[in-house]
Amino acid sequence: VTYRDKYFKLVFDQVEQYPELAGTNIWSWGGLGVAQNDDFWWKPGDPFVGDPPQEPQGLNSVFADDSTTLEIIKAHAERIK
Repeated sequence: VTYRDKYFKLVFDQVEQYPELAGTNIWSWGGLGVAQNDDFWWKPGDPFVGDPPQEPQGLNSVFADDSTTLEIIKAHAERIK
């Protein structure tokens, strides 16, 4: 989450400097989901959490309990209204 937060801050800061851009988005919303396996790899029958099955589950997802990430996204959304 720490590196994801740094990444979002960097990208959002750049977007806010260039109003020509129409908006931003995140890769996927994982919501309340969690990876089902210790190695984070999806296996048939597992629920999806937002990442494609060929990637570690949770690698690029934002989850409901990622409070710092959600605050960064919310603040950015307010600034680009």
